[in-house]
Amino acid sequence: MNPLSNEFRLPARPLVELQPLAHFQRQARQRAGQPPPGQPQPYTIVLAEDAPLRLYFISPGQLAGAPPSSHLAGTVLQFTDGFVCQEADIRDVALTASLFYRAAEDAPLPISGPDANSLVFLVNALKQELNAPGLRKEALVRTYLKAFLLHCLRLREEQAPMPPPGAAGSLFLRFRSMLEERYTVLKTVAEYANLLHVSANHLSETIKKETGRTAGGHIRYRIVAEAQRLADCSGLTLKEIAYQLGYDDVAHFSRLFKRCVGVNFSQYKGQLAA
Repeated sequence: MNPLSNEFRLPARPLVELQPLAHFQRQARQRAGQPPPGQPQPYTIVLAEDAPLRLYFISPGQLAGAPPSSHLAGTVLQFTDGFVCQEADIRDVALTASLFYRAAEDAPLPISGPDANSLVFLVNALKQELNAPGLRKEALVRTYLKAFLLHCLRLREEQAPMPPPGAAGSLFLRFRSMLEERYTVLKTVAEYANLLHVSANHLSETIKKETGRTAGGHIRYRIVAEAQRLADCSGLTLKEIAYQLGYDDVAHFSRLFKRCVGVNFSQYKGQLAA
C-alpha cells in the first residue's frame, strides 16, 4: 500500500479521515494526554506496512496504543460513531463495539495474502471517494468504511474469537447494545447499571478501563452524535431535536450540545451551510 500524502475529509466536519502514519504519530505525540476540549476522540485503525501488514485498533482516548515510531510507513483511518451509525442501527454499533473490544490489550492483527489485498483495495476506494466530488459521496464512503470494518471484524474473530454474550468480560458490549436501544430514554449511568445488574461505579470503571471513555461519556456522545445527524440531514430546530431525543429542558440540551461539540447549535448549523 502506498502511504497517503494528504489528509482527506468530508465537508463540514471530520467524520472520516485518512492520513499517513508518520503524520498521525506526530499528532499523537502532540496530543498525548491532552484531547481537544469538548471533542470526542475517533476510533482509529493503523495499517502499518510490515510484512505481513499489521492492523492496530485504537479506541477513543487511547492514542498510546499507536504503533512505535519505528513504523513510519502506513496509513491511518479514523472515523466516528456518528458517521457509521447514521440510522441508529444496532448492527453498526455492535460492529464498532466488537471490533474495538479490549483494543488496548490486543496485539496488532497480522494480515497477509488475499486478505491484505482486499483491505488495501477498500482503503484505496475509500481514499478515492473522499478525494472526489460527486453525488452520493457520503453514502459511498460509509459503504466502503463498513465493508472495511466488517472484513477486519471477520479476520479478528477468526484469529481471536470474542467471548460469548453472557461472559463477564462482555459488559462493555452489553452496555453499548443497551445504550443504542435506549439512549433517547435513559440518560444516567445509574439507570444502565441497574439494568445490567452492576453498580454505577463498577460500570463506569470497567467502561473507562476498556475504552478510555467513561460510561457517562459514551451516553453523552451517542446522544449528541444523533443530534448532529439530525442537524445534518433534517430541517429540525434545536427544540425539535431535543424533544426527539428525550429532553424537555431545551436549555439543558443546548448546553450539552455545546459541551460535546465545542460550538452551539446555531454555530454548528452555520458550519454545515458554509
